[in-house]
Amino acid sequence: MKFEILHSKLIRPEVSASTIARIDLGNKLRDNRRSDVILVSSFAGSGKTTVISEWIGRCKYEHIWYSLDNWDNDIQLFFAYLIEGMKGLDKTVGDDLLQLLESVQSVGYPSFMRSIITNLHQLKREFVLVLDDYHVIENDQIDFFLNMLIEHMPPRMKLVIITREDPAFPLSKYRLSKRLLEIRISDLRFTNEEAEAFLSKQLQRDIDEEHVALFTKRTEGWVAGIQLATLSMQGLEDINSFIEKLSGSHKYIMDYLIEEVLEKQSEEVQNFLLLTSLLDYFSCDLCDSLLDACHGSSMRTIEYLMHRNMFIIPMDQERKWYRYHHLFRDLLSQRLPGYIQETGGLTVEELHRRAGKWFDSVSMSTEAIHHYLSGSFYDEAANIIECRWAEMDLQLQASTWLAMAKQLPAGMIEKRPVLAMGYGWALIDTGDIQGSKKWLEAAERLYALHQENPEEYPVADLKQYELLPATVASAHAYVSAATEDIEGIFYHAEDALRKTPQNQPMKSAVIAMLLGVAHWSSGDLLEAEKITVDALHSFGKNINDFTSNSFYMVLGELCIQMGRLKEAKSIFDKTIARIDSSGRVQPVLASLYLGLANIAYLEGNNQGVYDLLKISKEYGQMYALIDWKYKYYLLFAKLYLSQGLFDRALESLTESKSEYIMNPLPDYLSLEDMESYILFRSGHGMTETDLYKTSDSFDPDHIPYLREFAAAFQVEQILNQKADNDMLKRAAGICNGLVASAKTQKRNGHLIHYLVLASKVQEALGQNQIRQSFYDEAVALAKEDNYYRPFIDHLPQDAEAKLPKDDLQPLRKESANQKLIEPLTIRELEVLGLIVEGLSNQEISNRLFLALSTVKGYNQTIYEKLDVRRRTEAVAKAGALGLV
Repeated sequence: MKFEILHSKLIRPEVSASTIARIDLGNKLRDNRRSDVILVSSFAGSGKTTVISEWIGRCKYEHIWYSLDNWDNDIQLFFAYLIEGMKGLDKTVGDDLLQLLESVQSVGYPSFMRSIITNLHQLKREFVLVLDDYHVIENDQIDFFLNMLIEHMPPRMKLVIITREDPAFPLSKYRLSKRLLEIRISDLRFTNEEAEAFLSKQLQRDIDEEHVALFTKRTEGWVAGIQLATLSMQGLEDINSFIEKLSGSHKYIMDYLIEEVLEKQSEEVQNFLLLTSLLDYFSCDLCDSLLDACHGSSMRTIEYLMHRNMFIIPMDQERKWYRYHHLFRDLLSQRLPGYIQETGGLTVEELHRRAGKWFDSVSMSTEAIHHYLSGSFYDEAANIIECRWAEMDLQLQASTWLAMAKQLPAGMIEKRPVLAMGYGWALIDTGDIQGSKKWLEAAERLYALHQENPEEYPVADLKQYELLPATVASAHAYVSAATEDIEGIFYHAEDALRKTPQNQPMKSAVIAMLLGVAHWSSGDLLEAEKITVDALHSFGKNINDFTSNSFYMVLGELCIQMGRLKEAKSIFDKTIARIDSSGRVQPVLASLYLGLANIAYLEGNNQGVYDLLKISKEYGQMYALIDWKYKYYLLFAKLYLSQGLFDRALESLTESKSEYIMNPLPDYLSLEDMESYILFRSGHGMTETDLYKTSDSFDPDHIPYLREFAAAFQVEQILNQKADNDMLKRAAGICNGLVASAKTQKRNGHLIHYLVLASKVQEALGQNQIRQSFYDEAVALAKEDNYYRPFIDHLPQDAEAKLPKDDLQPLRKESANQKLIEPLTIRELEVLGLIVEGLSNQEISNRLFLALSTVKGYNQTIYEKLDVRRRTEAVAKAGALGLV
């Protein structure tokens, strides 16, 4: 994934030689070692950035300095810059996180944020993270991340937030805990002594104490006002009179002073200052282009301004990029329209066009788009945005691209086929499935209209225009998969494959995956497997590691569904080994270990399930696919149910529901069916009357694959009710239909389950010979791959003789828990385990990403349930009871 990173934004601003030492502020920053959050909050021009930059430079702190602007509200771009800054401290950690950012749409931002914080904890050196100009951030997700970071602050890190307004953080909470150091305008104002030192240094002459005090009073110690006033006083004989004339509000003083400063400059310098004020940052070449000046002339002007301390700040050590002090630039840009009107020069719009053209020529598309839009040159902006879509989509930057596209007039997107197509796909990628349909349909309509009238319906990216029919068809297939429209998946995926050129491996691979999902959803797992294997062979060398490993994960899941547990285990093990040897971060690891845990569950190896779930969680807490957590808790629900721990199973299922994420992969067992099944097994099943009412809800000859579990569940309910022969024959018919379907599609795992149920139905009907036949067939299949779960659930007495001896320790722990008057919840057991390990409350907070107050609340509840008063007693009693 490639982002347009302007590295100068990650460089600490230089401290001017004219800067004077701020002794009191320096002592305040140096002496307050307990505070790990420093908030520097004051209005523009009060010297916030200079104070922090000088402090870091003087103390030689390692640091990440991130100068924010409005574009950084794009959360992907924000994290890309933050990770780039982390590379300076630890390149390995930075590279790992950048790889994870590539798959953030599959991982989800909450999981990714936890990964960032976890990796910051791993940094071995003390450092300072500075976020300058944080007031420009309006994205709630970034605020959420910063709150999470502060709550789980790495011990070797300090966070500095420089802002014009207080952020939406619980500052009072941080004040009470003594974690917050605040620097405000009262700290930043120049004292009389500092003002005198500054004036003497700048003007090379002494000023009497009375006028220094008057000067400080009139400017209120405001740093920007003092600097501008000093520029205005240079060359004056009667400085005292100038000071005496200063009066009024900040705005009045600044308006007065900026006029004084400009009047002292030559016409050439005035022109340079005012015209370049529309640039967020600039280089010599950019200024030459903007001003239509001969090469190198801007460099001379910039050097003059630097020499005169004219609020110009170098952004890198090479002095290639510069910016004006924000307040100085604001004052200049306010005068730009009047200056242009007075001089009759270029319009502001034309200046933006020139800037946009230059940025476009050096492939800085974000800045080019900004200037084209600011100048109302929408066609030029649309052309760049359209041509960026394919690359940014491939790099999973849909949200970034969508933010750019949304700045265009809506009517413009409605005229451009490729833009409309990109807009539709970007909405899909960001979760707005329904909203995408309008734009996909518009793209198809515009595709034909362009051929009739290319000027009215323009295209900038001809390659994507040629691919549009295939791209839109694949989008329709994805929408169908997300909305469980199996017929739609088949139709659109096959249509997309027909329309996709052979030289588009990634596109073909994604479509093949969707087609495989369609066959999976319809129960044809063999065809789904064939498509997945063919796709790996055809496209494996041309797709990225994440996509390749995702294919293998799907292949392993298909093998599990078909009962081929040994093969599934081999696929997962080899994929894990391949990821480990690559040294790359892969969010599929947590899901791969979860797959291995599921295999252990189906084998009846409960200890193996617990061990593998623990490993899966270790990876999942750092980084995981977006659907990992709900599947993790669902497996726990199955495990607890198998042990007769019904309340714990329901609790796990509730956690699973809260984390549920819709995804294209079909769910053989829905969360709703699982809840009904737990209630049934705990003695709260359907009444006999209700059972009779629903007994004909399944046609034994046509049971859809995704309804098979519900059909098998109905058979169990009939057996549980000791129903009459008519109902039992009805159950036998359902079993026969399920067995036939599973045999046809070679789904041996499901077949074992259905054969075991069929044997129980035949036993209830008194048909022992048929019962034995079903039973023997199930046993033979189970032995091939150690698939013993159906025996454990339905024929436990037979399972004991066939299963490997299971370690009962996890069950013993839970049995001990159930003996408490009020058993501990899953989360309380988790916290108790970490207490026993010796972790502090803050360490538990960081490990589980819980608020410190929440951890303390859990501690109190645990103490109450164990009837103890302190940690040491809780650890001792947990050991005595067998809870740990």
